[in-house]
Amino acid sequence: FTQTGGTLSGDGTVVVTAAHIWDGGTLDGGAGPGVLRILANATSTWGAGAGSRAHRNRIFENQGTVLWTGNTTTSGDGAVFDNQAGATFDIQSNVMYAYNLGGAIPLFNNSGTLLRNGALDATVELQFNNLAAGVVNVLGIPGVQNGGLNLTRSEEHTSELQSH
Repeated sequence: FTQTGGTLSGDGTVVVTAAHIWDGGTLDGGAGPGVLRILANATSTWGAGAGSRAHRNRIFENQGTVLWTGNTTTSGDGAVFDNQAGATFDIQSNVMYAYNLGGAIPLFNNSGTLLRNGALDATVELQFNNLAAGVVNVLGIPGVQNGGLNLTRSEEHTSELQSH
């Protein structure tokens, strides 16, 4: 499904089996938290659409692939991004996962692969926990000024961080 505005709300679980495009709108768990689950063979693209994205009080459970190609995502109210073992979160642009909606600090739990591709910096302001088999890889592009990955609330690291 494609979300360009509005709010996905409620304490239930929404399962994505193929493609999800998040170009704008809010993921909100309401009284939940609810869950948005991207299955292993599915892809969620966080694009550069005209809308703004907000993530609050909902668990975004990635078992597949997230391609983040543009625009800042705001967060707060205890939102959780859970990049599970075998999953990939690929940051391909100069973006920020910002904690600016108040409430409990959001979490980014990485047990999969977090890739940073691109020439400009990306920032994750959520509490970042690199768990178990989690790999963080900042990929260099030969002959290009490569961007970094700023983890401003980095907490627990039980696996490797790589830079190429």
